Amino acid sequence: MWFHIISKISVYKVKMTLWLQNLRKKFPSAVPFTLTICFLERYAAISIIAILVLYLNKKINVDPSASTAILHANDFLVYIFTIVGAIIGD
Repeated sequence: MWFHIISKISVYKVKMTLWLQNLRKKFPSAVPFTLTICFLERYAAISIIAILVLYLNKKINVDPSASTAILHANDFLVYIFTIVGAIIGD
């Protein structure tokens, strides 16, 4: 019984290794780094947004609806200035 389970695990391990080798052939070697950087950048942005809301509500005692408006204005400016920077860069 145990041999059967171990042999199945070995088969799945070989299949996964082959799948990873095929995946490495399809994509450039920089793809894992790019995906990691994108993930960490998004994580940092969401963390900053959460800290901004907590700071506005707890330290400055801003009304929750006003802090929501400030949060949305911040998001708007982040995306607009990205487009403005792209226009200036071109």
